[in-house]
Amino acid sequence: MSIQKNCLMRRLDCKIFKMSSKTYLTYLAGAFCPYQKGGKIYEDWRDFVIENTNNKKIKFYDPRVDSRQLCPATFTIDDAIGVLKSDVLLHYRTRGYEDEGASWEHGIAFATNLINQKVKTGFPNKLIVYVDDTRAVWTLNFSSANINFSALETAVNFLNNIDSLKKSDWVKIYMEIINKDRRD
Repeated sequence: MSIQKNCLMRRLDCKIFKMSSKTYLTYLAGAFCPYQKGGKIYEDWRDFVIENTNNKKIKFYDPRVDSRQLCPATFTIDDAIGVLKSDVLLHYRTRGYEDEGASWEHGIAFATNLINQKVKTGFPNKLIVYVDDTRAVWTLNFSSANINFSALETAVNFLNNIDSLKKSDWVKIYMEIINKDRRD
């Protein structure tokens, strides 16, 4: 077996991907950038998501720590594997920190969903949650996501309420959140 294939197989077998069927691995896609909520400043938006998600069924793949950030050759492979093994992709885009890498990860998730319709890949379908607070939504990301939000807090609220990834279950939660936002 080649060295690259051996490394890839070990990475696919790593413990972060060995989750019970009752948890949902959520890949956190987006630029490395600060986030402010109220008076609190987070070093990165992922810190806000992780701190405020209290659903025990949600586990995170955080590329800052779960991918080898040594160089593009390592993090590209690790990030792609993280997306492939994930159940949910949370893609956050904010003004001034647009990230083509996150769009690439979003595309991997979308392509996996398309391919899974025809061929059994062995990778789970992805629930793609796109959050864009730029007020200038990128249409390719918007149209290829299952769910779209304009605020990260709303996406966290959604994650906190997921009990299953059955479409009928998460659509109900999404509609409840959207309808509440419309009333408020």
